[in-house]
Amino acid sequence: MARDFVTVVTGAPRSGTSLLMQLLRAGGIPALTDGARAPDAGNPRGYLEHRALLGLGRDPLAAKRVALASGRALKLVHVLAAALPAGPRYRVLLAERDLEAVVASQNVLLARAGAERPAGAGGLRFIRSCSAALPGEMMHQMEENGPRFFVPPNT
Repeated sequence: MARDFVTVVTGAPRSGTSLLMQLLRAGGIPALTDGARAPDAGNPRGYLEHRALLGLGRDPLAAKRVALASGRALKLVHVLAAALPAGPRYRVLLAERDLEAVVASQNVLLARAGAERPAGAGGLRFIRSCSAALPGEMMHQMEENGPRFFVPPNT
């Protein structure tokens, strides 16, 4: 089956984007990944990311990688979705998770890594949410085409 679009998996960190990428790969959609971030206790089956895509909006080579990713799935943190280049057709999967659960999951990840925290800090906590605006056409397509995926709040 030919796929003339790029599948974009996006959401906040720890919202289930790696799980969605694993499901797509298991379903036969190859992932655009560089393998630089190895599986660990936080994601034992891997993160399925491509480090170069962090340059979207600043690095023309990142945009070129996306433009050449037709038929594949790629993962972006939600704030980079607005930097997707014009041209390719996109199918966007937005992972949503309760933000308190996202923060709790991030705290578990930091604890596993032995990350240093400032004295008196109990870890991350949710204060408020903001996100980059997606282009109007992309928002319209997401609203029209659904579905949206929700990851249950557990670490």
